[in-house]
Parts: sequence; C-alpha cells; structure tokens
Amino acid sequence: MPSYRKDLAKPCPAVSEPFARIVTLLLLTLLLQQGVSAQSLDKSLITRYNPSIIAKLYDLQRVVPLRPLQQEAIARRYALQDSLLAAWIIEGRPAEETDSLLKASQRFLTSVLDRGQVVAYLRGKNSGFPTVAAEGEFKYIKDTYNPDASYYPSVQNALNAKYGFVYQQYLLMGADNDGAQAAIVNTNKVYDLYNLYPSLYSKRFAEEYIQKLSAIRKIPDTTLQNIRRSFYNKVQTDKFASWSQSIEEATQYYLPDTAVFSKLHRQRFEKQSYELSQAETYDLINMRRVSRNAFDSIYPLIREKNYTRAVLEYTYAIYNHRLSDSLQRSTTNYYDSLIEANLIRNGSMLPSSEFAIALKYKDQLKLDPDIIDRLVEDAMYLAAQRDSILNRDPFAAMDFGPYEAQELSALLSDEQFETVLTYKNRSQAMAEAQSDWSEMELRGLTGGFNKEETIDQLYGYYLKKNNTWKRFANDKIKQWAALKTLGENKPEALKLLDPIRWNGSTDKAPNNLKLKW
Repeated sequence: MPSYRKDLAKPCPAVSEPFARIVTLLLLTLLLQQGVSAQSLDKSLITRYNPSIIAKLYDLQRVVPLRPLQQEAIARRYALQDSLLAAWIIEGRPAEETDSLLKASQRFLTSVLDRGQVVAYLRGKNSGFPTVAAEGEFKYIKDTYNPDASYYPSVQNALNAKYGFVYQQYLLMGADNDGAQAAIVNTNKVYDLYNLYPSLYSKRFAEEYIQKLSAIRKIPDTTLQNIRRSFYNKVQTDKFASWSQSIEEATQYYLPDTAVFSKLHRQRFEKQSYELSQAETYDLINMRRVSRNAFDSIYPLIREKNYTRAVLEYTYAIYNHRLSDSLQRSTTNYYDSLIEANLIRNGSMLPSSEFAIALKYKDQLKLDPDIIDRLVEDAMYLAAQRDSILNRDPFAAMDFGPYEAQELSALLSDEQFETVLTYKNRSQAMAEAQSDWSEMELRGLTGGFNKEETIDQLYGYYLKKNNTWKRFANDKIKQWAALKTLGENKPEALKLLDPIRWNGSTDKAPNNLKLKW
C-alpha cells in the first residue's frame, strides 16, 4: 500500500518553512485588503495547513464568519478531501466516484455550519444563479402571457425570490430528487403563487375576452380600456373573485349591449327561455284550454319572448335595474299581444268579445282577410280597454255592447251579424227557456203544454230577444222598438206565465192538466 494512504488525515507538510512564512504573509495581507480581520482565521491553522487549504477556508470565512472549532473541522476535512482526491486521480478512478466525493464534502460542510451560516454562504456564493434563472422564466412569461408592463417589477422580484430560495433548499437538502422535491414544496413560503397568478394571466384572459367582443361588433377603444381596468382592479383586490364574472360585470357596466351578450351566451339564454316557457305552456294548454295545434303555432313567439327577457335581465339588471324593469314590461306586453292576437285570429281562446266570436267562426261566416284583420284589431282594442279599466278599478262595470254593435254592423252583413249573436246567446237562451219551464211546473201551469215544443218556443224567443238587444245596443230607439214588436209575439207559455209573475201570486194553479210529452 502506498505510504501516502497512512497520512491522509494529517496536515500536508509539502512546503518548506520559509515558503510557508511567505504564503502566510501574503494571506494576511489579502485578508486586510478584503476588510477581513487577520484574527478571524486561527493563526495556528495558517501555519499547520497547506496554503491551498487556507485559501479555501479564507474564501468560506470571507462569506460566513466561522468559529475556531468550525475552522479546525473544515480545514481538516479540506485536507482529507484533497488527499483522497489526489489519490483517486492517481489510481484512475471513474469521474462518478470523484464527483460523489465532492458531494459528500458539500454535505459535510452543511452539517458543520448552522442553518443561518449555510444560507448566508449559499446566498453569497450563488448570487448569480437566481438572477439568471429568473430572467429565463420571465422572458418565457412575457412571450407566452404578455402581462401588463406595470406588473414587470413584481413578477421579476417574485421570480428572483423563488429561484434563490429553491437553490438554497436544493443544496441544503441534498443534490438529489428528494432534495429537489422538498425545495419545490418549501418554495411557497417565499413565492406566493396567487399574488403572481393575476399578474401572469389576467391580461391574457382579458385580451382573449376583448377579442370575442370585438369580433361581434366595433367597440370604442375607451370602452374596451375601461373594461380592462375594471377587471384588473377586481381580480387584484379580491382573491376569491370569479374572473369570468368580474369581466362580465365590467362589460355590463360599460357596454350594456343585448346583441353582444346574446352572442356570447346564446346557449345559456336558450336554456333559460325553455325553462320559462314551460310555465306558459302549462297555463295555455291546461288552464286556458288552447288546442295543441294552436299552441304549436305560437310556441316560437313564446320562446322568443322568454329569450329576449333572459337577455335583458342579464344585460341591464345589475347596473340599470329600472331600465331593465321597463324593458321587461314592454317586451312582455309586445309578445303577449302578438300571442293573443294569433290565438284570437285562430279562434283558439275562450272568446271574450263578439269580435273574438266572429273570428272563432270565421270559416263558417266566410270572412275576407281584410275583415279578419279588422276584427283582430277590434278584439285587441277591447282587451286592452278591459285591462286598463280593471287596473284602475277591479270592480268597475263595463259594457262594450254599443261599440261592438257599431263596428260589427259596419263589418258584417245582417245575416253574418245574426249568426255571431246566435253563437254568443244560444246557451243563455236555452238556460232561460229551461228555467221558465221549471217555473211553470212549480206554478202548476204546464197543463196543455208539450215540454219539448214549449222549451223550443221559449228558446227561440229568448235567442231573438238577446240578439236584438245586442244588435241594436248602439241605437236605443231601434232596440226598444224591436223588443216591443217581439214582445207582442211572445210564446203562449209566456203569455200565461208573465201576468202571474207580475201579479205577484204565490199560489199554485188548481187546474193543472196532464202533461203532453
């Protein structure tokens, strides 16, 4: 075994005493020039160890002040490392082994120094690494995410802090995968990912959104800048803010445009329109008894109405709620009028006026298209008048008979008008006829009368009477003259019944004959 292996741990006596004194004087001079006290290194080490060992120790001491015992341990380790390294090189050992020796010496150094000394040493020794690494990532961030220039200093500072801390942790915990993973985990202590996140991505997010807006229509630059600024302020001040909601709210404030939002969120509004339309579907079909065919013809209008309502709500409700309410009302009234007009034209709603009845039976009446349009207008006019009156007084008495008689007399022939009134009054006339027969039975006046014939006669009389009343509602002179003539030709049953009614008699007639059926 070579003799140098026996003295590996001993100080190397390779230099002569005069030469050692010269080196010692040079080192002391260098220490003074660098502002480090000559007493900071143990003088006995200078005389006992090779100048190369003293130079390494000086380099370390210049960055991290060492205690005497630390100086002795490190000098001994440096000597051992140099001796082993020289021997392994002479033996021709692989580079992997010499590298492992250097790493072992690095771990020994961190074990001798306390944590504060290690951090100070690494910070001084590797001060250039964080800057270089940070510059590389910052260039990538600028090219990829294009953050606003005002964020450059904060991004650069965060990146410098990150790489400085990562490298220190990496060296402290060992130059291996476990050390690297631990370094990354501990990085969060000095590298606030959330605070940096808006700086990195908010501009890119906003610009992509602005591109969508600009693709819909031309928008002034000042408006777009206001949207950007409002969005940046929101995401910087509220860490829990939704980015999508924040930029949408900024757009609602500075650009309340239904066309823009309809384009951005068509699928969302279509879904809302469908949900809102379901309630109307139930009401029209199950409550107002609109036929399925008629409903299918107006369903597109219902969907369009509710789609428009959804867009208006989203566009104006937050910052212009009064305008939103006004637009909602006008939109609802507009579409409801169209829907009602279509249903009235098709005769699919319960008729609330003589105009609606005429439209319900337009095929039987063989009405011209122009007449149909006029009837729709009149029916809608009466519906609006009725709603207006009821809004002012829910218990108000309303009689549109004179208006209906005047308009229908001008639009329809006498035969057509009489047909409309027959459709309207036939149920009432039958109810009155059956009521009279029941009263005749009660008073014992049915003797000599056939029930079916009598009811038919009474029905015809009441139908004619009610039709006459409605037909001349706009002309009281004709109305009462026609009713007088009709009364003179009333059925025999009424000629018998009416005097008894007017006499106020409560006795049952004694001469009730057997009924004829």
